[in-house]
Amino acid sequence: MANAVRKWLPLALTVIAAAATSRAMRDLPASIVIDLRGLLPFPLEPSGDPAPRWVAVVGIPLLAALVWGLFQLARTRVVLGVTRRLFPGAPEALGSPATVDHFRATYDTIVLWVVVLVLGVHAGMVAAVLGHEALAPRIISVAMGVSLIAAGNVMPRLRPNLLAGIRTRGTLTDPLLWRATHRVLGITFVLAGALTVLV
Repeated sequence: MANAVRKWLPLALTVIAAAATSRAMRDLPASIVIDLRGLLPFPLEPSGDPAPRWVAVVGIPLLAALVWGLFQLARTRVVLGVTRRLFPGAPEALGSPATVDHFRATYDTIVLWVVVLVLGVHAGMVAAVLGHEALAPRIISVAMGVSLIAAGNVMPRLRPNLLAGIRTRGTLTDPLLWRATHRVLGITFVLAGALTVLV
């Protein structure tokens, strides 16, 4: 997948999700009840408070677009410079956008799957609003599991950086420790994702 496509695909998916939701929900009343009790793994008090329909249509896609924007902003020189101060022992070169460019495809893939996870929650919420309460948690679980598998698959390709991965003084200064840590992290993500999908 070309870098430009990989970079902009999450934003395109967000627009498509908002458009599809708008079309699917156009026949619903202007105020809807968003019941999250079946979507989350912990009990919630029943809530009958109505919300405007636009909240379900564009609320979470806007959040997904914001997440995408924050990931793009994170790789700028200014943000990397600020982040560099959080890790005083890290090599000076890690504060440069060129460092992120070395693993841009991996970074963009992780961003894509984080956005897919947010949009999966959106799809589950929309399914619940449309009356498919049994389907909603399955959508969210599958989106979470697939996102974990995809992110875990590319995690070993990350290189020491200030934006993504397990960033400690040891991992940022020792490339061998970084590789070993992220290989284990990738395997853990893949196993956790597969288990989430199966369960």
